Amino acid sequence: CLYLNVWTETMDSDAKRPVMFWIHGGGFTRGTGATDAYDGSALARKGVVVVTINYRLGVLGFMAHPELTAESEHKASGNYAIMDMVAALEWVRDNIETFGGDPGNVTIFGESAGSAAVSALIGTPLAKGLFHRGIGQSGAALGPMPQLQETTDSNPSAESLGEVFQKSVGAESLAAMRSMSVDDLMTVANQRSAPNFRINVDGYVFPTSVMDAYRNGTHNDVPVMVGFNHDEMTAFIPEAMIPKTMEAFETAGKQLYGDDWPALQKLYPVFEQPDIRTAVIRSRTHAGFGLSSFEWVEATQKGESDAYLYYFTRLPRGEDTPYGVYHAAEIMYAFNNVHVRPESYNDKDAEVADRISDYWVNFARTGNPNGDGLPAWPAYSSDERGYMELGDEAVAGKRLLNEQLEFWSARSGW
Repeated sequence: CLYLNVWTETMDSDAKRPVMFWIHGGGFTRGTGATDAYDGSALARKGVVVVTINYRLGVLGFMAHPELTAESEHKASGNYAIMDMVAALEWVRDNIETFGGDPGNVTIFGESAGSAAVSALIGTPLAKGLFHRGIGQSGAALGPMPQLQETTDSNPSAESLGEVFQKSVGAESLAAMRSMSVDDLMTVANQRSAPNFRINVDGYVFPTSVMDAYRNGTHNDVPVMVGFNHDEMTAFIPEAMIPKTMEAFETAGKQLYGDDWPALQKLYPVFEQPDIRTAVIRSRTHAGFGLSSFEWVEATQKGESDAYLYYFTRLPRGEDTPYGVYHAAEIMYAFNNVHVRPESYNDKDAEVADRISDYWVNFARTGNPNGDGLPAWPAYSSDERGYMELGDEAVAGKRLLNEQLEFWSARSGW
């Protein structure tokens, strides 16, 4: 899986074009850097070099285990996917000039798990100096992270999850797991009962959690451009999980939110049964992707670097569907690739994509999305909380979803 792809318009090693390094999403369990959505041709025509990568996924990318830790020179295990990303960035540093790129001007960007990976790379000392800005589209790794080994709290360690997986595949040792086929391992890993492998505080790739790195000022302090979409959670909440009656909705809300339930009802009012779905989708979108975007720009601007916040609201073809402005909807616009799927987009989408991709390229070039002919995008600050709504038009605003995000921030204890 350790391949990468490069799009460029010049092989002049003196061209020094900005490099945009894409990390695909897929929950860290699936996906590839080689789909038509991630074709870098259109961005390359705007004067950048585009790199898309692959990295180890699932159990192969994240499983920690005592035997893996013991054989490591760093006494660490797991986090292999992040190490793959660092290796790809090192390849860019050493080789991208051949493709007209500037190794001194690299922007990492990604969506969903890829966006979480951008935040993770900002939090690891292994990536220091390998990139110079970050774009996070709908995701961040700013929450609690498991420790590599057992701690005094009740959360399972990363190593213990590896041991659970070992038992689930019927292997007596690490050597026995290595003798199994990848297909057999993945069959077990993809079961609902399998451990959820993710990045861990291993003392090497991550000396601390990503959020603690921000708080301690030990992160890679670079400008970021971060945001989320209007209806992210339509991709994650099955219809079966949405209460079907007002009574069921009220009962579930009181159980989940306790004393906060009256406040939540004011923020996401429900007057009749059809309103329930909207309230559930919007509240979970704001509590998850909205809050993580808010936390990320807040943490960044407390350092030395600028942060820019966006809110993506363009409905493809301008047509509302049950999925709305869904998770990953912005990707085709950021890559200026709506033309590759003409059945799904219209001329207005092409106009929006041209504008959004200009913002992305400008940010990669200078660390500031603004440029000639574009509506002015304010930098984020804690007092003004400026942002850009990227919809049918680009419209700047202040204090995005202020009451909602304040509510979720207070509940998170951030």
